Amino acid sequence: MNSLFELQNIKTPPVWKERLNGKVSQGKSLREPTYRKFPVMAAVLMIVLLMSGTALAYALTGGEFFAKLFMQKAETNSADYSYIDVSQLSAIAGKTIGTVVDTDQLRIDVTDVVSSGSDAMVALCVTAKQLDSVLRYTGWDEIPLNNYRFGSEDGTIFNNMESATVRYIYSDEDTSLAPNQFYLVLTITSLDGFKDSPYTVALQSFGYYDRLAATGNGVGVTTLYKGPWKINLDLSQDTDHSRTILLNRKVDIGEYNYDLEGIYLTPFSCTAVISYEGDPDLSEERFKEVSVKASDFALYTTDRTPVKHGEVSLQNGGTDQPDSTYHITVHLEVPANVKDVLRIHIFGKNFDISPVINDAGQK
Repeated sequence: MNSLFELQNIKTPPVWKERLNGKVSQGKSLREPTYRKFPVMAAVLMIVLLMSGTALAYALTGGEFFAKLFMQKAETNSADYSYIDVSQLSAIAGKTIGTVVDTDQLRIDVTDVVSSGSDAMVALCVTAKQLDSVLRYTGWDEIPLNNYRFGSEDGTIFNNMESATVRYIYSDEDTSLAPNQFYLVLTITSLDGFKDSPYTVALQSFGYYDRLAATGNGVGVTTLYKGPWKINLDLSQDTDHSRTILLNRKVDIGEYNYDLEGIYLTPFSCTAVISYEGDPDLSEERFKEVSVKASDFALYTTDRTPVKHGEVSLQNGGTDQPDSTYHITVHLEVPANVKDVLRIHIFGKNFDISPVINDAGQK
């Protein structure tokens, strides 16, 4: 997989404890991965330009596209994904499906949109009406980066995000697409959740990547159409398929004591929140040690099957916004039913997160 990563820091307000305690006291489950608000964390914007090669049909109903996307991964991978649950995606689907932009240059269709708790996923199908193909083969090793794409993905759906992934899928990887089409898949995590529909996605600078125009802190795009193109999205505002677990457990990392405050668990991700008492300015020098100790982050289902996930990411306000809270996040490779995830392992310890009863007496 060829990929390009661009990092961006976004300050979020330090009100996590109030939100977490409030949600637990209400007895409500929360669901969603690592995006959007959570106390003082750096947001990560990752641009991924390839996916797998099986054809994906246009979703006729909400949740279909992503269900096929994840099932495709499970069926073509040797890993144990026996816990996969795509049946829940139709229940967390948004209402916006179909053509939302149609100009002389571009047609943009909302192929699918799902959201729950702290995660939202959007799939757009873009057709370049005046181009024969959006593929460009220039002989450079990172060929996908040269394909036509947008130079900017923005909008209110990214407000207060904790992290986001932006993924482009072209016809050489998905044969259901015409040569002048691509899928743009957005995944946004905000620990505040997505309760304020409608949201917007704003796209600008449609063109192709030019490595000669690239700089050390951005992506160089030679613009064909300037835009912007604005898309309104109605999200499901679902929380029933997510969970928030209050733990308040003490953990030792090196010579320091921390409080494992709780867990945000969604079908797509899991975020653990730890904090310490003391000077927030010390958070940067402690960052590496916390990161190393958090690398054993793991989740297990009812039958002790490990839940497959990507790399463990650690976020904190850093130098610009020092904060005594860290967020440790993993994104699941395929969606899981949060009720089936009963245990996590982190910092060398196991923690029961059974939905029957938690440390706060509620689930």
